[in-house]
Amino acid sequence: MTSKGYLTVRVTSYDNALPIEGAKIIVTDMDGNLIQNLFTDESGVSPQIALEAPPPETQVNPEITVKPYSDYIIYIIADGYLETIIKDVQIFGNSSSVLPVDLPPETSENSGTVIENDIGENALIQPENYPSEMFQHQPRQNELVTISPRIHREVFIPTHITVHLGTPASNARNVTVTFVDYIKNVASSEIFPDWPYHSLRANIHAQISLTLNRVFTEWYRSQGYNFDITNSTRYDQAFYEGRNIFQSVSVIVDEIFNTYVVRPPGIEPFFTEYCDGIKANCPGMKQWGTVSLAEQGRNYLEILRYYYGQNIYIATTNNIRTPYESFPGTLSPGSSGDNVKIIQAQLNRIRRNFPAIPAISPEDGTFGAQTTATVKKFQEVFGLPVTGVVNRATWYRISFIFSAVTKLAELGSEGHPPFPVQPPVTPNLPPFPGTLIRYGSRGNNVALMQNYLNAVGQRFPSIPQQTVDGIFGRSMQLAVTAFQRQFGLTQDGVIGPITWNRIVQERNNISTAPPSTISPPFPGYYIRQGQRGSNVLLMQRYLNSIRRIYPSIPQLAEDGVFGPMTAQAVIAFQRLYGLVPDGVIGPLTWNRIVTVYNGLPSGGNNPPFPGTLLRQGMQNDDIRLMQNFLNAIGKRYTQIPQVEAVGLFGPLTHQAVITFQRLFGLTQDGVIGPLTWNRIIQEYNRLQTQ
Repeated sequence: MTSKGYLTVRVTSYDNALPIEGAKIIVTDMDGNLIQNLFTDESGVSPQIALEAPPPETQVNPEITVKPYSDYIIYIIADGYLETIIKDVQIFGNSSSVLPVDLPPETSENSGTVIENDIGENALIQPENYPSEMFQHQPRQNELVTISPRIHREVFIPTHITVHLGTPASNARNVTVTFVDYIKNVASSEIFPDWPYHSLRANIHAQISLTLNRVFTEWYRSQGYNFDITNSTRYDQAFYEGRNIFQSVSVIVDEIFNTYVVRPPGIEPFFTEYCDGIKANCPGMKQWGTVSLAEQGRNYLEILRYYYGQNIYIATTNNIRTPYESFPGTLSPGSSGDNVKIIQAQLNRIRRNFPAIPAISPEDGTFGAQTTATVKKFQEVFGLPVTGVVNRATWYRISFIFSAVTKLAELGSEGHPPFPVQPPVTPNLPPFPGTLIRYGSRGNNVALMQNYLNAVGQRFPSIPQQTVDGIFGRSMQLAVTAFQRQFGLTQDGVIGPITWNRIVQERNNISTAPPSTISPPFPGYYIRQGQRGSNVLLMQRYLNSIRRIYPSIPQLAEDGVFGPMTAQAVIAFQRLYGLVPDGVIGPLTWNRIVTVYNGLPSGGNNPPFPGTLLRQGMQNDDIRLMQNFLNAIGKRYTQIPQVEAVGLFGPLTHQAVITFQRLFGLTQDGVIGPLTWNRIIQEYNRLQTQ
């Protein structure tokens, strides 16, 4: 007995930037027998095809030995692009999935090349001819009790994540994908799509939290690796490049991608250890066990608490590292304002690449019938629920696709549309409103305190950053408690008159007290996207000068206008120096930019050897300087590997130093002493003059 599963193929190029119309899709079984030929439409999407699959009940019974899905081969052929073959595309009964394919362009150098991707078995299946450790979750040693030495000061959702396609020390490729697409891939690789909703959601919460824990602790980058996570289930979770994504998974991920599990008193994403619970055992969640619990009527939070403890909760963050503003709240017919203008402008730009999406004219910030129709078509093209309402999933999908298409168009010097001007934050002394502000409170006073706590948190990183939404939720309660702990107040998480006045006082101190040792001093207000003037121009000039040594900072037009590129440059600088990467120049960022600028070598002067040997395991700004110089030299001498210029002397930096020393006849000890230091600077300066 069989059933039907359904597959749609979406074909694009340039990282989702350009749909490929007329691409030929050939579907065969694993023996090569032709099943059907299809062609993509103007949005790069094929018709949906029904394919034979095992009955859906095979997905929910761990005792059944039959593989619960059928495998197929998909060929994608389009003029001007490399032919691509995807093998072992998994089709489950009663489930729909989308196969996203990003075709590389054909060039004179790669003409005739065929790209082949083999999708591995779902992680719940153990192939007979493979070692079990490659397809089972084994208890991950030490992660539950060990904290990486490098921990971010905030929880954030990365726009992209870099995955190592093997065990950590293996010589495997890295791939970089968007965070949302990574989670969808993991969930489609780790669980079966016809599981009960609350079972699927519990598993996806765990997969997101495990991933964010890796990012938050910089687990691999702190060890000198150049990736965020692996696809080895011995260490992390399954990920198969190019696999098809199941609709039941995709809908949940779009809904909850910016959530994670927290176990108090910690505020970081909890390391949600999990395994299948049948072939492998572990201290955390059992994947098959979630099916039984969901069938018993337990919801996703009850399932997670069953395995991780009754005190855990689900936290949400809108802190997403992207040049676009965070989700402002649901936009629907009747909405108006700058956020509507943003999506209108972005959708009109996306339309140039995806012409099936209707135009909006004028871009007047009014969410009317025309905008509704355009949003609906966008949702249809990109596989979102067609509601005509811009919820969180649609907002960020618009932002991502807009980013992709404008990145392609940068070859033609296309700029971003203007964003709403944000007024500078100026110090004031608002009086206590007369009523306690606590968990569950809402309104302008809550939003004011969120803004002030975020500002104070830039100076005291123990105070977590939060979304300014006027809602006193769990994250704000944690921030208030952290503030009270920092300043010796009663730690009750409630803002009474004493806590209110101290928050206002500390916020005012930051804004009004320029540091006496920094020149020019912080101007007393935050500088952010949309502003203009001499202070913006000064920061642009300083960042351009710093860029000569730190080329990861984008080159800026020195025009005194704080646009998207200036925000990107500020974020790049903040990441280099371990500051909150919010793209806003507050007192900490201002002072660090000025300090670094003032310390730059001028004229023929070179930075002197610091007096201490630089070697593997050390971390400081001198190492960051050498890493940037080595990266610049490595563009000419490609034997020198590129390294992440974060100031940590890891194994890759050690290798880069040894390679440099070998090329220039120095002792190959991997240590930067005065001879190696001066030779690196000499070669860097020589290349800059060519």
